[in-house]
Amino acid sequence: MNHIDGNKANNFYKNLEWVTSKENMAHAIENGLMNYAKGEDRSNLKKEEIILIRDLYKTGRYTHKQLGDKFNLSRRYIGNIINRKRWKHI
Repeated sequence: MNHIDGNKANNFYKNLEWVTSKENMAHAIENGLMNYAKGEDRSNLKKEEIILIRDLYKTGRYTHKQLGDKFNLSRRYIGNIINRKRWKHI
């Protein structure tokens, strides 16, 4: 359920719409209700580190686990960075 005007206290039926979770998140980001798009707010990683992780992986000398150990991140999160499921704006 999405509040069209962004006000969660306004439960008037014309202010509510059925949306997917993804659509609800996009609405919140687009309307400034949530600053989630950049990802940097939620992590201590720097842009340079994201680029370095991807560059190191491209060399073929590092596995996701090795990069995870090096940067103190989970293997899964490293995979998400490499596959641009996270930090896709970089």
